[in-house]
Amino acid sequence: MKLLKSEYSTKNVVKDLMQAYLHDMSPYTGERPDEKGLYSLGKYFDLYWIDKDRFAYLCLHEDEPIGLALVREITPNQFSISEFFILSSKRRKGIATHFAQEVFQQHRGRWSVSQLESNKVAQCFWRRTISSYTEGAFSEGWSSSQPLGPKQSFDNSDL
Repeated sequence: MKLLKSEYSTKNVVKDLMQAYLHDMSPYTGERPDEKGLYSLGKYFDLYWIDKDRFAYLCLHEDEPIGLALVREITPNQFSISEFFILSSKRRKGIATHFAQEVFQQHRGRWSVSQLESNKVAQCFWRRTISSYTEGAFSEGWSSSQPLGPKQSFDNSDL
C-alpha cells in the first residue's frame, strides 16, 4: 500500500473513484445517479485542489489506485476525514486500516471522524482503526453536523 497526495494531475482518478464510493454509500444516503448515470460530487469536491486547508489522497496497491481519502483542516491543527473509500475487492485485507493510519500521520493535531448513523460497518471499521492507531486513547461522541452519527476524536500530536 502506498499513499499518494493527489495533485491536479490525478484529480480525475479521485473523481472516478468517487463514483464507486458514492454508489457504495447510496443505500445509506439515498442518493441516485443523474441522467448520465453519474453521482453528484457535491459543491466542495473541486476545492480539494484549490484550498490550502483541504487534502486529497489516493491509496495505491501494486501501483493501481484502489482508494481515496479527503481530509479537511477545520481550524489550525484540527482535522476531519470528509470521505474515505477502498474498492470492495481490496477490503478485509488490512489495506484500509493501513491507509487510514498513513493519512493520520500526514497531519498532526486533533482529529474527528464521523460516520452516518445507519452505516454500522463504517462505525466498526473506524472504532477499530482509531483504537489501534491511538492504543485506545480516543473519545466517542455524536456529530451534530454532516454526517449525523457517531464521531471518534483523538489527538495524534504526540503519537
